[in-house]
Amino acid sequence: MDKYYTPTIDEFHVGFEYEYLRLNDTNTGWNTKVCDIDTMKALESIKKYLKHPIIRVKSLDKDDIEDLGWKTNIIENIIEFRIELYTLILYTTIDRDRMIVINYSSEPIFIGIIRNKSELKQLMTQLNIKKDGS
Repeated sequence: MDKYYTPTIDEFHVGFEYEYLRLNDTNTGWNTKVCDIDTMKALESIKKYLKHPIIRVKSLDKDDIEDLGWKTNIIENIIEFRIELYTLILYTTIDRDRMIVINYSSEPIFIGIIRNKSELKQLMTQLNIKKDGS
């Protein structure tokens, strides 16, 4: 499973978390950045960097899901996550995407591909799922 991937320009939104490779004498290495209004204004310049492997995003994983407040629940070799009456099941597709199913009281309310933590966080906001379960 690939831990990182190169995002598309369409994935950038305020709150989007990504890493960029800084190459200079004082601070060489990967640095985390959260997209803000200024970043959104500079999307044209970011496009050119996406052609080179200097911007990356961490693929959604178990730790990211738990960090957003979901509690792990293992049932017969299936790992699901819970926040009160919500359940989230993470699948990996043939294309290595992260497909998730979110249920509320056993009824599916979302089925789709979520590639990273920022997307899951945004979806939780849209579905009004709170980290603390309230």
